[in-house]
Amino acid sequence: MVAPQKYLLAVLSSLALVSASDDLELHKRQSALLNGVQGSVMNSRQQLDKLNAEIRQHPEHAGAMIATTFAQATDSQIDNAINTVAQALAPLTGGLSVAVGQAILGPFVQSVTDGAEVLLGNLIGGTIDLVRNPQMIVNLSRSYSNLISQAGRYNINTSRLESIQKQIQNHLPKH
Repeated sequence: MVAPQKYLLAVLSSLALVSASDDLELHKRQSALLNGVQGSVMNSRQQLDKLNAEIRQHPEHAGAMIATTFAQATDSQIDNAINTVAQALAPLTGGLSVAVGQAILGPFVQSVTDGAEVLLGNLIGGTIDLVRNPQMIVNLSRSYSNLISQAGRYNINTSRLESIQKQIQNHLPKH
């Protein structure tokens, strides 16, 4: 466990011990905390297993998959923490914390966060994949060559484009 998780567990454990009128109430709160920690560990393992399988299937998209999985795993851990805290505080709040937690974890918020995960994964990871893929660099170099030749037909100064193309060609993999 990393330091923030240890700190969170200590805080939640202290909340579980505060104002417990009997052993059964204390057990309910501790059970909610342990279920939350167990869910967090299981979710992390599932995310890593899914990532490994996806990378094996499509190694050319590893960057996008890693970024998307990171966003999904982070969102899942946050959701799990919200649910754990809501369940642990339920006896103290008369169940109000569960209602608030369910509102936060409802379908609207989840659909928004799911869309954000995919967007971030594709923007960040897709960019990484494009930069790492030699064929994409070759295609970009060809596009610049075509642009330079078309600009030359119209007597447009292409010195900057030629400089950029040389920089791109310097990054092409050597055969």
